[in-house]
Amino acid sequence: MAIGWVFKLGGDAYLLVGVPLVVVFQLGVRRQPLSSLWLRESTGFRPGWLGLLVGVVWAALPCAKLMTQARSAAWPVILWYVACAVGALGAGFALCHFNRASVRSLCYCLMTAGFVGCVTVLTAAFMLHGSLAVPWRRVASGAVDFALYVPVCFVLEEVVFRGALDSHVYHAGESRPLPSAIYVSALWGLWHLPLLSLTGVGQFIALLLRVVAGHVVVGVFLGEGWRRSGNLGVPAIVHAFIDAVRNIFLAG
Repeated sequence: MAIGWVFKLGGDAYLLVGVPLVVVFQLGVRRQPLSSLWLRESTGFRPGWLGLLVGVVWAALPCAKLMTQARSAAWPVILWYVACAVGALGAGFALCHFNRASVRSLCYCLMTAGFVGCVTVLTAAFMLHGSLAVPWRRVASGAVDFALYVPVCFVLEEVVFRGALDSHVYHAGESRPLPSAIYVSALWGLWHLPLLSLTGVGQFIALLLRVVAGHVVVGVFLGEGWRRSGNLGVPAIVHAFIDAVRNIFLAG
């Protein structure tokens, strides 16, 4: 957060700062393999041929975006697509380890975090526009966003707050899981502050309360989805779905 404020980073650059930080945290503090950020019980990155195939197919879209925008896009955007392509391999690895428990956790996460997140977005859209009608091209654009957001979560944001931090503060079987889930979710909310425009103390306090409360309500359920499944694909899919819905109804 200090880096974001001091260097006045935009959204993509701010996200990318987390990549080296989480690598150092995972290897130096947690002393766990990077692959366990994606699959909690993993001892090494062994995706198999199916995982590699899924990862390569999923990486096609960010690679195509990268090639078409390489000359005109700013470096944070280019690196964001690189992160998305790398994350596609992680997505292939994790999603090929989906089992019945993972599917149940995904359904739980969609009905809780997904429901709360989407209701919040739709309420905000209706209050802003007085209608929930959107053109079909916006829906198609949202589908593309979803296809990009899922793999990028394996390198940015979800991998930090669920894969690294949540795994660090809570271990399966520990009592009183809720306080640690609230704690990590509150950190997730606070982490957004450098990206918000603040003009005074009053507005800062109001935004602080809003982002913390909003992210706690969603983040607790995303964390529970990760804890139940041990597969980052669960919170990544739900997070990507909420953000895609946000883009459809609140773009512009």
